[in-house]
Amino acid sequence: MAAPRTIYACQACGYQSSKWLGRCPECGAWSSFVEEMREPLRAGAAARAGGGATLV
Repeated sequence: MAAPRTIYACQACGYQSSKWLGRCPECGAWSSFVEEMREPLRAGAAARAGGGATLV
């Protein structure tokens, strides 16, 4: 089983980033990011979540 991954979420607007940011690029709030732990996606779920390309 993979380890949980860390994301950082802005408390003001909910914007999410894979690294801590001093200022939110979405709403402009300073020092508003908090660390959150998320369960990693399973391999099959990750492939479906991206949508991928569709041939027509």
